[in-house]
Amino acid sequence: MFVQKVRALFSILVFSLFLSSCGEMDDVFSSHFPSQGTYWVNALIDGDYTLDEYSAVNQNSKIRPFFVNSVVNDPDVRGLMVFVQDLSGATVSRKVQYVLSTDTQTKQVEEKDLLGTSEDGENSRKDYPEDPPPESLTAGPDKTSSAEEKTDGTALSAEKGETDTAVITEIGSKAEGTSSTADTPADHPTVSEDQVLLVKHLEQYLPAFRIFENLKIGRYNLIFQVLGDKDVLYRTSKSIYFLADANFTLGEVQSYLPGTPTGDRLIPPGINVVLETAISADTRLDPYVIWYSGKKVIAQGRNSDGANYLLWKTPEQTGFHIIKAEVFPLLAGDNAPDSMRGKVKELSLAISSKTERMRYFDSFSKSFTNWYQFWGNLDDAISPGNPEKQLLPLVAHEPCWIPFAGIYGLFIGPNDSYALPGKSLSLSEQEQGKGRIFFHLVPLAEGSVLTATFNSKDGLPAAVLGLSLARETSSQNAGGNLKLRLSSNDNSENESPEEILALNPEELNAFISFVVDFEITPDHISASLLLENPARETELVTLALAEPINGEGTIRIGGTDHSTGNKGNTKWPGFDKNGNPNNGILILNELALSYTRLPISKDADEPEPEPENNPDQKLKSIQ
Repeated sequence: MFVQKVRALFSILVFSLFLSSCGEMDDVFSSHFPSQGTYWVNALIDGDYTLDEYSAVNQNSKIRPFFVNSVVNDPDVRGLMVFVQDLSGATVSRKVQYVLSTDTQTKQVEEKDLLGTSEDGENSRKDYPEDPPPESLTAGPDKTSSAEEKTDGTALSAEKGETDTAVITEIGSKAEGTSSTADTPADHPTVSEDQVLLVKHLEQYLPAFRIFENLKIGRYNLIFQVLGDKDVLYRTSKSIYFLADANFTLGEVQSYLPGTPTGDRLIPPGINVVLETAISADTRLDPYVIWYSGKKVIAQGRNSDGANYLLWKTPEQTGFHIIKAEVFPLLAGDNAPDSMRGKVKELSLAISSKTERMRYFDSFSKSFTNWYQFWGNLDDAISPGNPEKQLLPLVAHEPCWIPFAGIYGLFIGPNDSYALPGKSLSLSEQEQGKGRIFFHLVPLAEGSVLTATFNSKDGLPAAVLGLSLARETSSQNAGGNLKLRLSSNDNSENESPEEILALNPEELNAFISFVVDFEITPDHISASLLLENPARETELVTLALAEPINGEGTIRIGGTDHSTGNKGNTKWPGFDKNGNPNNGILILNELALSYTRLPISKDADEPEPEPENNPDQKLKSIQ
């Protein structure tokens, strides 16, 4: 028993001695085994983001290097050097060198002395040190400074103030492979003289600098070299995209639903929504957009191709879903490598089965023969999913969905055409037809809105009902008008009757609702136009026909009559550099047709049966 107690006491003594020697062993290991290959260096840009979060910088960006893991207790690390290289490996900027100084007399240099003028302080990041060092090293040293230079080009310390800020001095050597002479080629920008900055320690954020060399817009590498007493301990880099003086801003991600807004932000499951991230960019840039649902990439493309808009079907699973847009401000020919990070905006969408979307023309829907609500597709709401009832695009590119005033619709440009399927307006010799065409749309510019063609038995047009939009351009607050016009093959242009309904400035670039009422018989056609809110209508116009209407009829929305062309061309061509659609005529949110065929009464005294959809019924607002 005694021997066991002695052994236990001896074990405790040995373990205690081992623990007490750990500190000395750490010193031995740290002095003889430098931590090469373990340094993690990054840079904070404008006090806002790190290069792991966003890779773009411009000529005004304040770049503040820092060690992610502290090196204060690492005796091997004596400094840090930072500079810029192009993709070929050539150094294209001055080298900024942060060197540890043990001189307790180092004098503080104010930032305003470095810049030659005072600047307002930058916004601070939450994890900023309480007393950050100077923020911008954009000018050369103060020639009246007490700092002196050794003949070997290294910097001597000056008197030290109460903070850890240090003196900047220039050394005579230029960045390798570059020259600052006046005849330097444009492909090799003039490089400023290198700078050495004496610091008390390498903890937290180091003083900031700017890239003020005349670099071209494009991709570069920001090089970090961890310095020992005589050599480089570690070298790493971060990919950056230098924007020079090009502006780039990214707005928040917004979501838009079809139909009439209900005021809540809940979104039904399984519905198409339009997502938008507003981009403002220099004309030299063509940003690249990547969309994510969670971590999954769901779409990507150039801003000039409309990639800042995304038509996305909500999942059937209810709850919150995160949508993210990552945008890279690139030149048109540049691609974003995996090592770069774009600017990110995200949106949380609440998917709920307890919400419904309203349709604008719900109160008239019982009489509709065709009803297009444009919920991200061209389906007829009366026969959803039936391809034979879908609205027919007469162009090769895919439909374009554009948001406006909280909802979205089908964007129609000057060359776009859509036709109602089948025999929309057929009529026999012993029949008459009555119909209404309902529109809920935004008028954007001059152009054709509607063309309804009524044919004879041999398939030739007997009459055409046209509706077009005109806008006055004489003043900023000028209005416009909707023009209803009837024509036939046997009438000259001057003999075609027409009616005009004026639009005030507030109705342009806003959603408006109107109805075209028409009546056809074999020998004449008449029509009128009704606009709501405020309610007003045109006089009835009538056109007598030489050729009878006794065949099939068609309805075309927008554009001119043309063939489909190249079916392989599905890219939408109508966006500018900021992703805004060009040359749009209208945004169509809802379209419906009500059409009834009735027999012509043989007895003039016999009253005609009343159609289910009375064309004399006034358009009532549901707002």
